Amino acid sequence: MIGMSPTSIRKCCAIGLAIVVLLLEPAARAVATAADGYIADALVLRETYAALHPGLLRYQTQAQLDASYAHLVNELARAGSRREAFLAFTEYTASVRCGHSYPSFYNQTDAIASELFAGRDRLPFGFRWIDGRMIVTEDFATGGTLRPGDEVLAIDGTPARSILARLLPYTRADGANDAKRIDQLQVRGAK
Repeated sequence: MIGMSPTSIRKCCAIGLAIVVLLLEPAARAVATAADGYIADALVLRETYAALHPGLLRYQTQAQLDASYAHLVNELARAGSRREAFLAFTEYTASVRCGHSYPSFYNQTDAIASELFAGRDRLPFGFRWIDGRMIVTEDFATGGTLRPGDEVLAIDGTPARSILARLLPYTRADGANDAKRIDQLQVRGAK
């Protein structure tokens, strides 16, 4: 937050808090369906962003922001799970291109964190993205099948480059800093 005024810092913190609150137990609110609750949360987020985010239109036009919001609402209307809603909110906040604004996985209750992140959907190896190529750095559980330096060409038939391209819209960073986004999509160490 170097170079930001105290007012901007407070606004960013308020936005972060709003995102966390929106993702906490929407089922506890009196709404007809989970999708209705998520859409209501999206409206609160949109209004909070408009009122407080100092860089909301720094990297996009109002029309682009409106299109991102419409996409968010469509995704939330179809969300069949909290996990799908979390991904929709993640994609929307990433579209703002502010590295400080995202639904934080660190600020969830244990129950929600377990529901969102405890699935058996992790890769059994560490890797780096080098020029769009997935290069193995560590084997966590394949019994030595993968060695550091091996290149993963595809996962379940999907080319590694396609996986990277599909993940980038969900990754936060300021402006056009795709190098930061790619860095966040690497896996270092078993977790």
